[in-house]
Amino acid sequence: MPGAMAANDNLSLKAALREGRMAHGYNLQFPSPWVIDVLGRVDLDFVFIDGEHGPFDLTTLEDLCRTAERYNLTPMARV
Repeated sequence: MPGAMAANDNLSLKAALREGRMAHGYNLQFPSPWVIDVLGRVDLDFVFIDGEHGPFDLTTLEDLCRTAERYNLTPMARV
């Protein structure tokens, strides 16, 4: 579909599921891309961004997801 974003098959969570291994992640409850920068240097597969119980706006969520993808972490956000 023209103009649609393609799913990134290289993200860690998808790779873990394909390989049949346990995926490991972090539950982020505060808006800090710096934390994701640190998490990107350890062996994690995803970051769960808890926008329902944390102080996140849509701009912050977008920044956090973009930061996670830079490190190949699968971002999952609950809003």
